[in-house]
Amino acid sequence: MDVFPVVPASARILWLIIPLTLLGVGLVVLFVWLGFSSQNSAVSVDAAGLRIRTAMYGRTIPLDQLDLGRATTVDLRQQTDYKPTTRTNGAGMPGF
Repeated sequence: MDVFPVVPASARILWLIIPLTLLGVGLVVLFVWLGFSSQNSAVSVDAAGLRIRTAMYGRTIPLDQLDLGRATTVDLRQQTDYKPTTRTNGAGMPGF
């Protein structure tokens, strides 16, 4: 039986494997965060103002900047004039 030695790979392959591994881990973390955030979005009104809690674009709008006299409840299934037409950045994901 003949045994032939194999030349080991150079350390340069690590310069490819390490960034690809970090990219993969980063993508998994991003998708887990987006999934969690899509299930925990909320809108509330408190003394600070209208608080919108979403994944990337959450904010608080002070009460003095809101026109409360014209505020109304909108059902997007019946009042389609207010329905969003273009969804970007994952806002079109189911349940988001």
